[in-house]
Amino acid sequence: MPNTEELQLAGLRVHALRPDAAIARGPLSVVVLLHGFAVPGTDLISVVNELAVPPNTWLLFPEGPFDLGAAWGENLLGTRGWWETSAGRLHLARLTGQVRLAEQYANEGIESVRPVMASLLDEIQSEFDLASERVVIGGFSQGAIASLDT
Repeated sequence: MPNTEELQLAGLRVHALRPDAAIARGPLSVVVLLHGFAVPGTDLISVVNELAVPPNTWLLFPEGPFDLGAAWGENLLGTRGWWETSAGRLHLARLTGQVRLAEQYANEGIESVRPVMASLLDEIQSEFDLASERVVIGGFSQGAIASLDT
């Protein structure tokens, strides 16, 4: 089982999983996985056992900057997003088959997270002394959109 620790990078809480061998040396590479909308920042940690990563690779799971509980009420406490989206408009566009409109609504607000993602990647490279080709970024749902937009 990898060691888990919590870091602060680019103003985000980041859950880090590192192999035992990485304690003294630091990572040789980093995989950053961005969670989807309206889930806890730890949501993708459960996929760790399914990943085949090179030895001494750290896995980082940052929490999105948008706190849904604070914005939309206590039934969403502990859930995060990468940017605020109009879930109602998006859902209606999907239900009515308006694909282009749904795509527009899904991506509305993405520009707010671009500087956060740029800072996060810069800080990861600086903190771990890694070249950009040693950092892989991916995600699920809204996190996948953010990773592709980065």
